[in-house]
Amino acid sequence: MKTFYVMYLDLEGDLCHVRIEAFNKEDAAFLGRIQLAIAEIARKLNLTENGFRVINNCGKDAKQSVPHIHYHILAGGDMGERIV
Repeated sequence: MKTFYVMYLDLEGDLCHVRIEAFNKEDAAFLGRIQLAIAEIARKLNLTENGFRVINNCGKDAKQSVPHIHYHILAGGDMGERIV
């Protein structure tokens, strides 16, 4: 299995959140652009034929070790139905 790391970049400086729950309704368009970026990355890396998984760790229990919003794209093999 391969893991790809996607970090959102806030060039405006006003959406610098550590965890996803800090976003609100006004951030919906921005969050949608993140989803579109993930889809584009998956297409460019040829991950769409067999599928991929997107993970975002939030907080201590989820083992969020990096204090910014980022996503992991997992692909390259059958991951089974269980998430963990």
